[in-house]
Amino acid sequence: MNNIGGYCRKLSYTDPCDSASMVYANGSCVQITKPGDECIHDLQCLGGSICTDSYCKCPQSTAYCDGYCIGSVLCNLNEIFLNNRCFKRVILNETCFISQQCPNNAICDYAARCTCLTGMAVVNGQCQPSPINYCDDIEVMVGYHLNLTYY
Repeated sequence: MNNIGGYCRKLSYTDPCDSASMVYANGSCVQITKPGDECIHDLQCLGGSICTDSYCKCPQSTAYCDGYCIGSVLCNLNEIFLNNRCFKRVILNETCFISQQCPNNAICDYAARCTCLTGMAVVNGQCQPSPINYCDDIEVMVGYHLNLTYY
């Protein structure tokens, strides 16, 4: 990796440019640039930016922060960031698209609803270990933990 003005850039052995601050794009060597600088090709943009309207700009669903394009900055506190998108966090039995939207120990099921994982039960609106006795014949449930009993 090359460090170009605080940015890491992958080394390329097929790049005919003779400077670490240049990149080969569309048949010529062009200067590497940071977000906000002029550009002619995406390859020259650093910090997660892309060349849009002749300037290195942060892609949609990201924001500029200290020279880098950061994705999660645009999500609200009640959202999660995944695959360059913000998804609303949901509670149990609400509609979901991905399991990451659901509370701890829950998944987004086939009906697109947040439900508790197998072995979990709803306790005060949260998925907790199920109080149902799943013990074998020589075990007894004690506070949701299995203990061996001997007769």
